[in-house]
Amino acid sequence: QRRVHGAGTANEVHMEVSGLEGVDLAPLTTCVLKGVLAGDASYVNAHALAQERGLKVNATSIVDADVTHLIRLRTEVGGHQFTVEGAHFSNVGDRLLRVDCCALEVGLGGRMLFLMVANAPGTIGKLGTLLGSHSISINSIQSGRPDASSEAVFMVCGVDSDIPAPVLEELKQTIPGVKQCHLVSI
Repeated sequence: QRRVHGAGTANEVHMEVSGLEGVDLAPLTTCVLKGVLAGDASYVNAHALAQERGLKVNATSIVDADVTHLIRLRTEVGGHQFTVEGAHFSNVGDRLLRVDCCALEVGLGGRMLFLMVANAPGTIGKLGTLLGSHSISINSIQSGRPDASSEAVFMVCGVDSDIPAPVLEELKQTIPGVKQCHLVSI
């Protein structure tokens, strides 16, 4: 969706792609638009909806010596820049590598719980206990923070089953410092 971290509406997305020099980026741009617009967007109508809603995607091919087949999406909302990076690796598949300034390496697939939480002792334990009390298993977890002094931690948890809306709401209410909480199925 065009709303980013509750900060406002994005009007422009910058997409940088490494490893596809000389390749038409239009199909990838369509995929980005479909994901950003969400809801009623499809591969067929994504460009028309984006134009109607004033959303623009700037796609450029870059050379990144560190990783090939990287996709970086950047947007600015309310004076804050938001970034997400992912890549495809032949030996391990698709990976999420960065969310904002938090470096991670998370496999993409299945059900994933994305959280921004306060950097406080016991947060991961409370999360596991709450999900476990609803028979929801965590199959993977990765966290990162911009630097050692950061007051927030970004977490991605792979879960084995859907998390009902009331459980997500309970999570937001009972775990101190939950700033963002989204379940995504890939």
